[in-house]
Amino acid sequence: RILEGPKYIFRNIDYENSIEDLNKALSSEINNLLISNSNLKNNPFNQSTLDDLKTLIADILENNGHNFFEINTLKKIENEFVDIRFQILPTKPKYLNQINIVGNYRTLEKVIRREISIAEGDPISDHDIKVIYRKLNRIDLFGLVNIEEVFLEDNEINLDIEVEEKQTGTFQVGLSVGSFDGVTFIAGLREKNFGGTGRNLNFLINTSDDNTEYVINTTHPHFFNNDIDLNYGLKYSQKDYSKSQSYKLNEFSINNGLKYQYIHNLHHSINLNYKLKNYIITDKNTASTLILNSEGESSNISLQNILTYNTLNSFLRPTKGNYIRFMNAVQAPTSSNNGYIKNLVTYKKFQQNNKNVFSFQSMIGNIYPLQNNEILTDEKFSLGGKWLRGFDIYGAGPRNSATSYVGGKNLIITKFDYSKPINKNSDTPIYLNFFNDYGLVWENKTTPTNSDNSIRGSYGFGIKYYSPIGPIGFTWGFPLMDKDYDIKRMFMFQIGYID
Repeated sequence: RILEGPKYIFRNIDYENSIEDLNKALSSEINNLLISNSNLKNNPFNQSTLDDLKTLIADILENNGHNFFEINTLKKIENEFVDIRFQILPTKPKYLNQINIVGNYRTLEKVIRREISIAEGDPISDHDIKVIYRKLNRIDLFGLVNIEEVFLEDNEINLDIEVEEKQTGTFQVGLSVGSFDGVTFIAGLREKNFGGTGRNLNFLINTSDDNTEYVINTTHPHFFNNDIDLNYGLKYSQKDYSKSQSYKLNEFSINNGLKYQYIHNLHHSINLNYKLKNYIITDKNTASTLILNSEGESSNISLQNILTYNTLNSFLRPTKGNYIRFMNAVQAPTSSNNGYIKNLVTYKKFQQNNKNVFSFQSMIGNIYPLQNNEILTDEKFSLGGKWLRGFDIYGAGPRNSATSYVGGKNLIITKFDYSKPINKNSDTPIYLNFFNDYGLVWENKTTPTNSDNSIRGSYGFGIKYYSPIGPIGFTWGFPLMDKDYDIKRMFMFQIGYID
């Protein structure tokens, strides 16, 4: 058995064909597919990547009129290296007579059938049956999936699909503690098979000392029978910026969007958002002129496009892989708003060597007004906190006073981390972490009282403990490049996401 992870590494990937009438053009198409995936070489073994590659080969064969075949995956192991060979074999012709589905006492039959790409009367191969099995397991609605072939006359078969329903609803309660947000209480209800339709329904309450958020959203998979998810939901939040910017902000938003997988590990989503805002001034003596002019209610509509490429091996404890996210938002000018185009690129890279983990993280952003007016403070970029340790949240960059942070239209941040394990327990490791952060936020239409284009920097160390209850982080940061008007924070404590 080959396990995923650093123990085994892809080396060579090729194929062997035993179908006699496979022409040169078709062989060339399969070769080009393998060449385009040559970047798998020297990467950790991953079974799901192999399954996807096998499906792409099958698609090439079926699109060129070859319906009766099977693809075996042969593996050859040499030390830590694995050579892969896809063996394409001819099979006897089979045609699907009927699909019988049993065991779905809760899930609607159409939810199962939309995962099946073939219909009664179509030719069917062993590979098609394996794909159906894999898809039914991936939707994570059933505890057991069993598929049997019942052979009939004239090369016909019935496909008997037996599923076993499982619990799909969960209720979660959590507590997070951090230096910036204080104590955060999180409660959520999630149902992955609402009404047996296969739709996701999520309800979340997230409260902390300065912020409260209520979210309800639902996801409709296979919208219009395509591999596209339809998302829509509501969110209401209350944010208290009294200490940093002398105002409070209440927001109500309606979100609608589509999400799909473009290629393996790359997802695209597009969202249309309608938002109502209410600015409440807490100190008119220190609030910025822009915030004072924005007091009261306003509304806006925005269109957001997001591309996400993710090969990280873990969300909470990444040790290898890449994460790239590009976000573009266009907010339409309205009677109560200026309108803008906003772009933000986030990049993360993690690399492990002898259990030591090195990471590089960066963000680059820009926001541009459509009517050459000043951008509202809560829409601009800020600097400090987790992305610039050693500085308070909203601690570095342009400001009018200690309680009137302004931010800027441009942002660039880089973070370097080196983590060394100090215990031998691989399930709950403890890392000694050293870091070096740099960042710059700049440019406003109206120059704030304290503003310059100086880079801020910091260095420090910390402890990361990936405990059974979740990651716990202790960080001591020290400004390396700063200004007198910046607000520093040497110590940071966090339970939850710490990377």
